Amino acid sequence: MSRGVFAGCQLACATVGGGQLRGADPACGLDGSSGRAAALNALFDEWRRARDGEPIKGLVRFGSVSWLFREFKASESYARRVSARTRPDYERLMQLVENQVTKRGDRIGDRPVKAVTPMAADRLYARIIEGPRGPRFRQGEKVITLCRHAWNVVQRLYPDQGARSDSETVCAQARSERVENGISE
Repeated sequence: MSRGVFAGCQLACATVGGGQLRGADPACGLDGSSGRAAALNALFDEWRRARDGEPIKGLVRFGSVSWLFREFKASESYARRVSARTRPDYERLMQLVENQVTKRGDRIGDRPVKAVTPMAADRLYARIIEGPRGPRFRQGEKVITLCRHAWNVVQRLYPDQGARSDSETVCAQARSERVENGISE
């Protein structure tokens, strides 16, 4: 057992590198600077710096939308279910959601997860489907699916972070909007 566990570190112990024998990506990534081990080490280093009172670069607030995506990317579900081929698309979609600017001028990624109401999710969906060459309904559906999956995975790990799961409501509203616009399923 590591010293960090006794000091209050909330990161779960994880095995990394087992996929090398089966021909998967190495735990530290192909170039040695990425992968699951690098992500977990970065999270541990961030916890240690916060414990020591050092300022943290690129701070992601606990409970924010950016935190939700970071925890989702560090989860076992992400490692198992998201193939290396589709990870760049997942990353792009997460960045798309995080970098949306609100009326107040702040990023969605900096907002608490609890602040994303069904009405806010509808506005976000409407903003995302607006494309330069017309509506991008598939893009909106991909974002909704990604957010729902990330929410469900992280909600199991941190049940106190969300009082409700409105993902089904958001999906139903998005689908009804597509039907109103004459787009079939």
